[in-house]
Amino acid sequence: MQKIKDLLLENQDLEYKTFHQKLMPTIENERVIGVRIPKIKEIVKRVKDSPFSLDFIKEKHYYYEENNVHGGLLEYLPKTKEELFLMIEEFLPYIDNWATCDFTVSNLKRVKKLKKEFFERIKVWIKSDKPYTVRFAIVLLLTYYKEELTEEIYKLVNSVKLEDYYVNMGVAWFYSVALVYDYERVKEILESKILKPFIQNKSISKGIDSFRLTKEQKEYLKTLKK
Repeated sequence: MQKIKDLLLENQDLEYKTFHQKLMPTIENERVIGVRIPKIKEIVKRVKDSPFSLDFIKEKHYYYEENNVHGGLLEYLPKTKEELFLMIEEFLPYIDNWATCDFTVSNLKRVKKLKKEFFERIKVWIKSDKPYTVRFAIVLLLTYYKEELTEEIYKLVNSVKLEDYYVNMGVAWFYSVALVYDYERVKEILESKILKPFIQNKSISKGIDSFRLTKEQKEYLKTLKK
């Protein structure tokens, strides 16, 4: 079977590369091949049972898309939950952009069967001094815990002190999702004005973009902007 880097290079889309690079200012241009997400997912499924995939995730990757494949493989390669958490912990320090962070989370469907175990890890990751580890924890919460939001989850998200644009955007994204699933409680938080102005306003803006809030709810949210 072809090596993963070769598969990625074969699926290069230069037009997409130009577009995608603009969305990721933290990544050097030469590290982006330009492979669309559906192709990344195809490659992950193609190589997940190959003998070299375990060697691949032990390597330090150069290309952004290699990290995406690595993140996608975390759903398939670990045989036990202990291996899963070990592989995640080993990978987290190498996540250096929002797209790899969010792609990895979106593919980790195993969270659904390990919610208690993941939540214990989330409580640690969200206190990290590494921005993308914190964002990883936040995106896990908004992706897999949005239908069971608890006071503890809100306290965890509100405890984030790390000042970073992509962390703040992650927190705002969390609140915009929570508005759909837990409108009254999030409305009270926004009314209290305890959130940082950027997060408060971005949460509201992203919430207003949702098709799942009523016109009346959106109009009221506009009045809560700082």
